[in-house]
Amino acid sequence: MTSVIDFTAPGVRLLDASTAIDHLIEIGLLTTRQIVRAGITVHDRSSRCRTFLVRSGTAGFVLKQGTNSETIYSVANEAEIYRVLAERNPAVPMPRLHSFTSGRLVVECVDGASLFERITQDRTVRAGRAADVASVLARLHRSEVGPEPVIPARPSPALLIADPPLSAFQYHTHGAHQLTRLIQSNEHLSAGLRQLYTRWSNSTLIHNDVRPENVIERPDTELVLIDWELAGMGDPRWDLSALVTEHLIDFLEDAETWTSPKDRRADVSAGKLGDLHRVGREILDRYRADGGPDVHPADLMQWIAGRLVLTTMERCATVAAVTAGCRHLLQVAANLFRRPEAGARIFLGAVPS
Repeated sequence: MTSVIDFTAPGVRLLDASTAIDHLIEIGLLTTRQIVRAGITVHDRSSRCRTFLVRSGTAGFVLKQGTNSETIYSVANEAEIYRVLAERNPAVPMPRLHSFTSGRLVVECVDGASLFERITQDRTVRAGRAADVASVLARLHRSEVGPEPVIPARPSPALLIADPPLSAFQYHTHGAHQLTRLIQSNEHLSAGLRQLYTRWSNSTLIHNDVRPENVIERPDTELVLIDWELAGMGDPRWDLSALVTEHLIDFLEDAETWTSPKDRRADVSAGKLGDLHRVGREILDRYRADGGPDVHPADLMQWIAGRLVLTTMERCATVAAVTAGCRHLLQVAANLFRRPEAGARIFLGAVPS
């Protein structure tokens, strides 16, 4: 998905490779002498907004610029979140804010590889680092925000899709609109999403976009959260459910289970389900141990259902029709909304209390 350009601030040029370098020189983060001696590289990482990765010697910077009404707001919000957390809770691992001027955000480039890259190379990384991600979330969610108000995080459009305002339609493709009709025609999905929206609580600081692409593993193995555009005061269950949903989808779509010989399929599936139970317990235990708010497994399953709906919305962003895989995820979501206790027992191995 590429940026849709509506406007920028009056008199401000859109960032490109050249203007990104010019901006870093202008605000004193790079010098022409440094560039000549060390050389310079610029990589265009633009997606929702203009994003450039600039490196010169040991210096590395990420520049962002909003290009429409939504991303101009989100980049400004990201700058505010960096400022707030740097002042009040430096224990939360995140990039350092260098500058926010003329609608252009400059933060440090975090050295390392994203968990998405690491998982692509080695699938065991997903489960191996799950508890560590839960620890980062717990530290964020217990942050002291102080007396100064923090911008509320916007609830996901997925929670609005049952009775959508125009803003809930992030994607305008035939597949996305077909998906919306499927969600609205299912009473369990519609009722469940409405309930989540009414239960959303702006009780803690949340990242609001937890995914492997936004977690960087430094060379010393410390995990750092990046891309705080959607962060703010919100519901911690939305962040925690994102982490658990990632592992649930990995189980539901595991090719090894469905390609195993029929006489071994039940044993393979049981083994994979046992792995899911183990990683789920590790996530919840570490989250509680490091100070995260208490979340009942059955309650968490309903937020996971909302995350499954969001996943189908993202996957249908550029397709002409809803895939069989997305229909499967929607059915699982509907079942979790209908019987969350059973979902907690099946997927987390939770025993009802």
